[in-house]
Amino acid sequence: MPIRLLIVIASFSLMLFGCSSKPDAEVKYQARFDFSTIESYGFFARSDSFYEIQSLGHVTRNGVEMAIESALDGQGLTLNPTETADIVVTYFWVKETSGLELLRERAQQGKGRGQRQGNGERRGKGERQSSSGMFKPSGLESPQQALKRYNRAVNYCSYCLIHSESGEKSDGLSYENGSLIVDIVKPKSRRSIWRASQHLGIDPKDTSLEANDKIIAAVNNMLGQLSLSR
Repeated sequence: MPIRLLIVIASFSLMLFGCSSKPDAEVKYQARFDFSTIESYGFFARSDSFYEIQSLGHVTRNGVEMAIESALDGQGLTLNPTETADIVVTYFWVKETSGLELLRERAQQGKGRGQRQGNGERRGKGERQSSSGMFKPSGLESPQQALKRYNRAVNYCSYCLIHSESGEKSDGLSYENGSLIVDIVKPKSRRSIWRASQHLGIDPKDTSLEANDKIIAAVNNMLGQLSLSR
């Protein structure tokens, strides 16, 4: 077989593999925490000021939280109210969002019936979120600026956590635009003890169902790493 043809076939095979392979989930975790003791999890209530850090449409939030529930339920964990949960799960979508978009999404959150509370309950129409000043939809906010506010909210310390692959605390995670971050947080201290990050690969042309499937796949991939810690 001609060498040129072999090169073409090899290049095509690598291209197919790159398109079909599952994106890698990066993980950092606290070495001294015993993850095997985790039996239950929860979400902060939607009325909590935590959600003012990044305002997502309730449809998007519901999709992410349902994916998290499915992944953790599959590991035998139980969804509890925040007050009785062993851990709290938080998340952040790294994306470019303007102040106008944030206001529009926040207004959307106030509409609709039966929105998820984040603690296993549901919220009725008309209930409002609290205001703490953490929500600042002024002009265009870069993903890095929004991520800094999120990191402060979950007391994230990269140098306190070990990278699952290298075993080094100095190695950080990738937070490129379009990535989803999932944190495992201690309920009382609100400090992150485990974090995973993965690019969702959502295309603007994707339908809502296609985008949701990518969210589910990424969440399953990331939280699948938590089972290894346990």
